[in-house]
Amino acid sequence: MENNQQFPSKYHTASASEKLAYYDSYTMAHPYMDMAFETLKPIINDCGDSRIIFIVGPTGVGKTKLRLLIEKWIIESSLPIFTTNFGYIPVASIEARLFSGGLFNFKDHLKRCLYALAEAPELIEHKINYGTSGVYHKPDGQLIIKPSILETELGWAVLASFKTKKT
Repeated sequence: MENNQQFPSKYHTASASEKLAYYDSYTMAHPYMDMAFETLKPIINDCGDSRIIFIVGPTGVGKTKLRLLIEKWIIESSLPIFTTNFGYIPVASIEARLFSGGLFNFKDHLKRCLYALAEAPELIEHKINYGTSGVYHKPDGQLIIKPSILETELGWAVLASFKTKKT
């Protein structure tokens, strides 16, 4: 901030939408965010074959901000791999959502996994064979998941997606 002001002076004469955009993009520094970020880096580098890390905690403690910082770091660290492995996905974030009554819908979760692991449309020539007719890419690259697909077929499609990525 400029001169310990609560609001940058360039926004004093800005429109309401510019001020709102500033507030939407502003993140207040958390005293433990850097420590959590630096603690996670070696854990991610040495997480073994599973390469699955859960970030859990109550609402508002910075899980999403930490996840975004980690994702950015992973992507930046992975840039050289993209030149040789076109289908490489360095990170896939999937939020495990609870529905009304606190119920977990596994079929919905598998669909979220498939969308997170889907190839970018510009890489569609390297498309994944999901092993089921219920999951496929349209010629324009859009991922299609048929509503009538069985949960077990979704599970196999997620597994096929992971195998294709070879991460």
